[in-house]
Amino acid sequence: MNYFITLILLLMSFSTFSANKKNKIKEYKFTEEQLKKEVSKRLLAKISEIKNKGSVNFSNELMEKEQKLNLKEVALKTEYKKFESSKLDFIRKISVFKEKENKLIGCLDKIDQKRNERISHMVNTVAAMKPVNAANLLSVQESELSVQILGQLPATKVSKIFNLMKKEISARLQKQYLNMQK
Repeated sequence: MNYFITLILLLMSFSTFSANKKNKIKEYKFTEEQLKKEVSKRLLAKISEIKNKGSVNFSNELMEKEQKLNLKEVALKTEYKKFESSKLDFIRKISVFKEKENKLIGCLDKIDQKRNERISHMVNTVAAMKPVNAANLLSVQESELSVQILGQLPATKVSKIFNLMKKEISARLQKQYLNMQK
């Protein structure tokens, strides 16, 4: 340890004296005890100098980092506010979309209901007709509509109507009628 302290003292002395070319190397004559005291004294001075510089630098670094963190925190807060605003806007748009969707579904339901009412009316009308007239009427209708009407008529009436239709039309409607029944 004594050699280490001596080495540090010599290095510090050498660096001090070599930096200044005007100074010549001075020879000091110390006793071992005086040398230890002088080395300790200079070492403590150098350590306190380094400590003070280090703590100042460390404090400055901490302050800079704190400022950067504060700036980032402010930026995050503004981003969070933007996010919350966008979130509320998105929620409003979803509610408007759901209202429109409900209106559209309501309109489609009304259209389906009216169509079903018209088909029910046609079923009642065809049911009241003679099978010959019903066969003539259903032969010229769209096949999908004819099959829907036939699907709601009694089976005996349907068989009489199919028998009175032309064979091609009857075969096509019977095929669709059977597929509808599944």
